[in-house]
Amino acid sequence: MEQSGPSGYSTEPPTPTRDLGGPAVIIGHSRSGGAATIAAAQDPGSVIAPF
Repeated sequence: MEQSGPSGYSTEPPTPTRDLGGPAVIIGHSRSGGAATIAAAQDPGSVIAPF
């Protein structure tokens, strides 16, 4: 069964932070806002601020 909800969207570190080679500001709206917050909590060194 596929995981639903914001945590289902943040199962790995955000791709932009890997591609840029450093931390990034992650911006999300509605469900993706929750996913941005979860991603920041899972890998705080890769996300400067979730919005």
